Parts: sequence; structure tokens; C-alpha cells
Amino acid sequence: MALVPLAFAVFASGASAKKLTLGAANATAAQASGFYCNAGFDWVQRTVASSTPTYTVPGRGTITSWSTSAFQTGAAALKIWAPTSNPQQFTPVAESSSETVTGDNTLHKFKTSIPVQKGDVLGMAITGTGISCFYFAPYALPGDIAAYTFGDPTSGTATFTDYAPPSRVNVSAKFAPDCIVPKLKGKSLSKAKKALKKANCTLGKVTKKASSKKPGTVLKQKPGPGKDLKYHAKVSVTVAKK
Repeated sequence: MALVPLAFAVFASGASAKKLTLGAANATAAQASGFYCNAGFDWVQRTVASSTPTYTVPGRGTITSWSTSAFQTGAAALKIWAPTSNPQQFTPVAESSSETVTGDNTLHKFKTSIPVQKGDVLGMAITGTGISCFYFAPYALPGDIAAYTFGDPTSGTATFTDYAPPSRVNVSAKFAPDCIVPKLKGKSLSKAKKALKKANCTLGKVTKKASSKKPGTVLKQKPGPGKDLKYHAKVSVTVAKK
């Protein structure tokens, strides 16, 4: 049987204008073990051996979808955790709605919308039986540690127990980085477009206004620099004309 490729994130230098895949999901290699993959158990990827794949959110943004698989029909939710000074303790941040995962050993994708911050970590809440919640070597590498807890609090901190390293949580998620509006005033329109793309924003309405500045120079922008907006939000500009 052909193996399903691992989902992984590719990070270019600087900001990216593309959505990123965080975590790793592998339907063929994923496993379930006893009660650990049943309702009430929550998982987090405590450590990974390298930067790719990463289960850690690289900046402010939104998780827009997630994927996992099951060996028999069950239910699960994407769980987001914030690390603490104790590497085995995490604070719950957010959780997607519970989804039924058909037990056909294929990856299933679910839409969601979860705001996240830099440093948040992907995990999974098992809300029903039958989920394939982790996988081992050779798909997990030495240094990969998936950890579990039972009955985590809705607030406060949960303490996790490492599970049979090397292991990875069988979950991946699409991450849309926020548009952090750059300073555009004084730039040419072409350079403003490049700056917006690098900052995960898009060019909105362009208004032309008579000015002594070189034609095409940005005179004003809306919203202003530093504003935190959704992925690919539009930024309008006023540029100089002859």
C-alpha cells in the first residue's frame, strides 16, 4: 500500500504571503492504542526533532482547517495549547468543534476558524473512540515527543505525560498569517504592492490625487501601519498623479 506523504510546513526567510501547513498527518502510518485514543484524552506535540514539520504557530493568524484520520469511525477536535515554563505543562487556548472522522484510514479535512498567537502549539482532543491519534518511527524522528493528558481543564494548566517517543500527533492544520499593515507612505506603488504581499496583505482601492510628489508615490494609506488584520486584508492607498 502506498504511504500518504506527511504534511509539513515550508518556511521562507522573512514573512510569507502564503498559508502554511503546520503539523503532520499520515493516514496510512497513523495508529491508535488502547484508551489513549478514546474520549477524554487530549494530545499535544510537546517537542519535534527539527523545524519541519513544526506544530508551533509562527506568528499571529488564524487556523482555517485541520486534518486527521481514523481506523474506525470516531470523533475529535483540533486543540490549541500555549506552552509554559514547564515543558510538560500547557494551557488550553482554543478548541474546534468536534468532528466525526470516518474510519476509512484516509485523511479528512475540517474547516474551522481559530485565532492563534505566536508560540501556540497544535494538539488534538479525542471526543469519541477510534481515532488514529499518533504515529511512530520512521515517520516520527528521535526527539519527537507526543504527550497526553486526561480531562484537561477549560482554563488553568494541564500536565502531560510523554507517550512512547519518538511519536507525533496525527494532526495537521492550515495557518493563515495575519496581515500586519506595513508603512507605505513615500513608497512607489510597485514597492507598496511588494510590501503588502510580504506582510500578507493585498492592495485595495487606489485613489489618485494631484501632488508635487513623483507620480505613483503613496501619499496616504488606510488603515495605517501596524494594524493587525485578517490574512489578505485590503489596504487602500492614495497616490500622486501628474
